[in-house]
Amino acid sequence: MISLLVDQIKKFYLSHESLLQSLHPGLNLHTLTREIEWFDTLQSSKLNPKEIFDELLSGKPLAFILGHQFFYDSFFKVNDSTLIPRLETELIIERALELIKKNNLKEIADIGCGSGIIGLTLAKNADLNSVMLTDISKGAIELSKENAYLHQYQLPKTVKIDFHLGDRLDGITKQFDFIVSNPPYIKKQADQALVHPQVLSYEPSSALFLEDAEYNQWFKLFFEQVLKHLTPGGYFLMEGHEAHLDELAALMGSLTGFSDINIINDLTGRARFIESRKNG
Repeated sequence: MISLLVDQIKKFYLSHESLLQSLHPGLNLHTLTREIEWFDTLQSSKLNPKEIFDELLSGKPLAFILGHQFFYDSFFKVNDSTLIPRLETELIIERALELIKKNNLKEIADIGCGSGIIGLTLAKNADLNSVMLTDISKGAIELSKENAYLHQYQLPKTVKIDFHLGDRLDGITKQFDFIVSNPPYIKKQADQALVHPQVLSYEPSSALFLEDAEYNQWFKLFFEQVLKHLTPGGYFLMEGHEAHLDELAALMGSLTGFSDINIINDLTGRARFIESRKNG
């Protein structure tokens, strides 16, 4: 049955390869086969491949068709309340795990958690005491809770998972050894033309865009909150836009309290992450 499904997927993909690549950024035959095979197993081989193929040709993202997306080492539930997890965000997991293990960081926060992929993946792969997941979107927090439940047997019993509904670190009194974030970082006017039409059509704009005029002030407040909520010597790691990370690093450097500010490239050589440490 699986081999028949694989043959169907391959035939479909090769027959529509150009259109699929234009409609679905980053989609390839390997990914398409992996996701549909997994979902077929989840559905006990009751899925209808033609329905999936038709929706793909309409431009609907595969993750939203299946309701799940593979990220790092697991499948996570997704919906239109949050962004679809990206391959490049897996790099933030790798770097975060290095920092956590090297510096014995125990209390962490995932700010703007979306579907919970970063915080929950770190909770599964590091020796932590607690992980707090925050988001301004109620739908995102609900989805993060669903994913925590879905992965409950992979989460160490010793790690405490908390959820907080709010903007950035508003309303939080706790301090953390490590704060990680994938916030909205696209300038709405300056950068929107560069965003793929599928992303604009299906993913929440509030998780993608900030108004150009408010951009630096939004991040200034965020960085000030990070300083307030990091323990002395604690680390901060954030995904950002390649065109704006230099200015954000300069903004961070203008605040008293950050040191070791570095911009990290992704596998394509593009600036992707900013990392820093609180003095102390």
